[in-house]
Amino acid sequence: MEKKNITNSFLTYGLGNILFSLVTLTLVPLYLEKLDVIDYGNLTMFLISSNLITIFFSVNVSNGILRLFTDKEHGFNPQKVLSTIFVFFIFSLVIVLSLSTFFVEEIAYFVFKDKEYSSIIYLTLTYGFLRIYFQTILGLFRALHKPKTYVGLSIVDVFTLALFNICIVYFTDFDIDKIFYGYLSSSILSIIFGCILARKYFSFSFNKAILKYLLLYGVPLSLANIISYIINYGNRFFLLHFVDAENVAIFDVSQKISNVVGMLFVGAFLTSFTPYYLDSYNDVKFDVFQKKVNKVIISLTTVYFLFAIATILFDNIFLGFLTETKYLASAQYVPILIMSNFMYLLFMITTMGTNILKTTKVEMYTTMVAITISLGLNYYLIKNIDLLGAAISQFLVNVVTVIIMVQYNKRRFPIKFEWWKITNILLFFILVASLDYLMTINDFSIGFSIVVYLLFFAIYIYLNRVVFLNIFNKVKILVKKIF
Repeated sequence: MEKKNITNSFLTYGLGNILFSLVTLTLVPLYLEKLDVIDYGNLTMFLISSNLITIFFSVNVSNGILRLFTDKEHGFNPQKVLSTIFVFFIFSLVIVLSLSTFFVEEIAYFVFKDKEYSSIIYLTLTYGFLRIYFQTILGLFRALHKPKTYVGLSIVDVFTLALFNICIVYFTDFDIDKIFYGYLSSSILSIIFGCILARKYFSFSFNKAILKYLLLYGVPLSLANIISYIINYGNRFFLLHFVDAENVAIFDVSQKISNVVGMLFVGAFLTSFTPYYLDSYNDVKFDVFQKKVNKVIISLTTVYFLFAIATILFDNIFLGFLTETKYLASAQYVPILIMSNFMYLLFMITTMGTNILKTTKVEMYTTMVAITISLGLNYYLIKNIDLLGAAISQFLVNVVTVIIMVQYNKRRFPIKFEWWKITNILLFFILVASLDYLMTINDFSIGFSIVVYLLFFAIYIYLNRVVFLNIFNKVKILVKKIF
């Protein structure tokens, strides 16, 4: 694989994120049909809490491994790297589980608003750490530039998740507890396969220098990531305590629909973009680096909003198939959340300077300011306008983080982004979203709506035809190389 080819990188290292996201989204209709609204809200809290644990305790180890091997001044042995990380996280899990026994009922009430869910807290913690172990193995294969192994292991992870959940839904006396155990079991199986593939990188060793490097690099990023995650998902806790689990479920469906775009592009792109810009910055002049980065960002923005437009045009059709009519309210928050996801993506892109300059503390400080604003906005807006307040606060806070990082880049990492192109695309999306809302509330006929939607879809493709043609040609060349 050519390390500096973003198309190759996206289709390999981003493929795992895409597949996992697709399976997760595919399972949502099954959950919505089998679970009542409150149980689905509790499942949402389980997944969000386990992701928080993964992000916080992982200390961003996946990117840390990549940075470790990219940094030419260090020559750490991959065997020592993997073993050191596993020893550290096993020790951390034992400590966390031990400490949680003293506060398990309080944690259960905070997460689920029900102390009877105390046993699920241990599952949540364990599942969070299992994902850390799995991401560590994937991070090693990405750092060693082994795309086939990376993709193969990602497919195994996706397959086991789908298999366990489908078996639970269709071949057991279905209840919510079994879903929790299904996620746990699928992760264990994925880790076993990962350990088999990475067996030659294991050794019985522990290296303090490796751990110190990873912690110094990863802790600020980990804190920044956990805060960013709370900004985008922490509003569920406010909804749970100020409203109820039913509204958590409705809002989560909105987020899942918006994540048809967000999860498929944000996670996959960031996974592939990090090694791309680290390699490019080291190998080319700054003006060439700036042009390459801008070309990638504009292409991403164009494709992102193509899928975003398609999503808001067809979200009502998807919700119409659900037997629970309460979920129809989810559609009105989708456009705001799509824009919020994009702002988060822009924030992560603009932090490339902190990664390159090794000033990741700046990202942490930025998110600390953001979460302070987020807590205030969530408290005020959710108490007053419920679900709409949650969506608006999430969008506004992500805008603030982008503004802060842009100002930082002007002083320390003067890369010039083509903001006018991004703004034009965003304004077109707002126009289409407004049109979709007006047509929905005025109950236009389906036939007329489809004609209008297709017209705007065609206009968008025409206006951005150069970008789409360029992407199409690159994908075609890549496919010819593969086959």
